[in-house]
Amino acid sequence: MRTRLSILGTVAALVVTLAPAAEGATLQQRVKKLERKVRTLQALTTNLSSRLFAAERVNANLLARMPAVEGVTSCIAAAVPLTSYGDPGGTFGYVYDPNDGTGEFLTSGVDFPYPGEVPQAWVAGLKTSCAPATARPARPANGTAPSFKAFVRPAPMMRARGM
Repeated sequence: MRTRLSILGTVAALVVTLAPAAEGATLQQRVKKLERKVRTLQALTTNLSSRLFAAERVNANLLARMPAVEGVTSCIAAAVPLTSYGDPGGTFGYVYDPNDGTGEFLTSGVDFPYPGEVPQAWVAGLKTSCAPATARPARPANGTAPSFKAFVRPAPMMRARGM
């Protein structure tokens, strides 16, 4: 029985040793193949390490900017719908008087949409507490404020100026 186990052990050792040689892969060839794989993995690790370092720098930069972003977003009160009305050519639109002696004229402008109308754009409505102390309406050089007096829509049932 011992003899059979010895023979089986010897045969198993020979099979393990000779099997790679039978496949054409010597121990030296297998080591070279393994070394190539290790070099490939080392290059991949180096690449991933540099990418991780770059991502960490970007993350640190974003984290540094977060207080400013949070400050801006805390000022947003609501989304405000807007629509453009009028004709830049002056055939219909808002009656505008710049109060500079040139007189009234029709122009286009941005306004809140009528109920049921689909807005053309949305903007952030800010809380008044976030407006800077220096914010004020624009005024022309002569000091008088321009004014929008009315909106004239071209419609069959409405009387429009300039039509």
